[in-house]
This record gives sequence, C-alpha cells and structure tokens, in this order.
Amino acid sequence: MTENPISLGTRLGSMIFDHFIMTIILMIFLSPLLINNFTDSRIKAVGNSSMIEMNSPVTYFMIFGFALYFCKDIFGGRSIAKRILKLQVVSNSTGEVASPIQCVIRNFFCVIWPLEVIMTLINPSRRLGDIIAGTKIISQNPPITKEINLNQIVISFILAYGITSLIFYII
Repeated sequence: MTENPISLGTRLGSMIFDHFIMTIILMIFLSPLLINNFTDSRIKAVGNSSMIEMNSPVTYFMIFGFALYFCKDIFGGRSIAKRILKLQVVSNSTGEVASPIQCVIRNFFCVIWPLEVIMTLINPSRRLGDIIAGTKIISQNPPITKEINLNQIVISFILAYGITSLIFYII
C-alpha cells in the first residue's frame, strides 16, 4: 500500500461532504430541541429566556449529537464521506491509522472552519486540527486497517461529550 497525494478539490469536497452528512445526522438530535422550543409555552420571546435549558433531557440528547460530529472519524480514521472518497486519517509521524483520540482532537477544530479551510488551501493533506493532533489525510485504497480499541473509542466519545457539554455551559 502506497500513499497517494490528495488533490485540493478532493480534500475540500470531502470536508463539505462530511459536513453535509454529519449535519443531517445532527439534525436528528437537534429536532427534539427545536420542537420543544417551538411548542413550549413558557418561551414567549427568545430575548427573554434561554433557548437551551441545560438540565433538560433534550439538551443532553442534542449534546450527544454534537459529540458524534466530533467522533466522525474514530472508526479506522474514516468518516462516511472518507469511506466513499477512499480517504483516511493517519498519524503524520508513523503513517498508521490515527487513534480515536487523535481523530476527536482534530475534529474539535471544525468549529473554526474558516481557518481550517484556509489551512487546507495551503496544504490539502493537513489542516490546523491535523497539525495539532499529529495527523494527516491520505488517499488510501484499500484502507490501512488496525484492530479497533474499544477503550479508546469510549474514552474518545466521553472526551467529545465532556468538551461539548463544557462549551454549551460556557455559551
């Protein structure tokens, strides 16, 4: 298996495709909050009350959806879009499949997407999240395989959920 260079168009397309797919999935988790806010008679005006009640079960469900967004690559370094486009997240130093924790760290930087797009224009294989997580994107078919470490996946999801919850409490 040899590493193939990734084109700018493929990389930008994969970012947009990933975001599109994950947004659809995220809407499943956001819908209860939206329905609850539209039907809740206690909310008279957005300016007079909080849009998100932090102790609501609906809010925990929504945070779960955002945590999934940050965990999109944790299985084999490949999200749905990366599987379709035959791309993979690998460790920059070893070339092995990125760990689930590396994938979560790199995906937290999606929230500053304008900077991520600029970084991708400069270097299609490494955006800011990749540089900080020590990863890169490669074009790989067949994918590099690695045994799934369930402990790392659980820790990665807990990390994603915890940081997402913290962000919602701060906002």
